[in-house]
Amino acid sequence: MLFFLNGKKKSILNFCKLLKEYEEFSGQLINRDKSYFVVSSKMTRQRTDLISAWSNFEGQSLPIKYLGIPLFEDLVERISSRIQNWKCKLLSFGGKITLIKSVLSSMPIHILSVTPPICGSRHSA
Repeated sequence: MLFFLNGKKKSILNFCKLLKEYEEFSGQLINRDKSYFVVSSKMTRQRTDLISAWSNFEGQSLPIKYLGIPLFEDLVERISSRIQNWKCKLLSFGGKITLIKSVLSSMPIHILSVTPPICGSRHSA
């Protein structure tokens, strides 16, 4: 599962509280050896260590791999290639921001629309 947080202490602590409540309610424990958070490569090591201390998860940076396969690599490459194309164009800073927001907001929608949903129910035996 992917969760997106803003990186503020209050947000992280509330999320950890939610995870703890999930564990208590469901009886399922979160494997902290297989769970981690991802930060930007521009994030300072000190800030990453703080988030790790608050959450008790280890931090990683992009690209991340799952079962040996890089996740979101194609998404990062497509965004990078579009940004490279925009460098040649004469756009104001505001125009570039608007263009980036437009592309970033449409890409996840496309990915979610072509990916079949994973749904199921838990039946007690």
